[in-house]
Amino acid sequence: MHNSTIQQPSTASENQLFASSQRLLLQIGQELQVAIQASSPAINISREKLHEENLRLLETPN
Repeated sequence: MHNSTIQQPSTASENQLFASSQRLLLQIGQELQVAIQASSPAINISREKLHEENLRLLETPN
């Protein structure tokens, strides 16, 4: 059985490892957020173009 709760570090080296892991996770989270925000406008433009294309196809007689 996998226990998903975070084990509190007991030794000094575990403390250090725990702290650096937390910092790394925080940094990864921030970088992901920046990357998502940077790609957001492109995604929205693609969505708009897709919507326009769908409308055009619906209006075009077969």
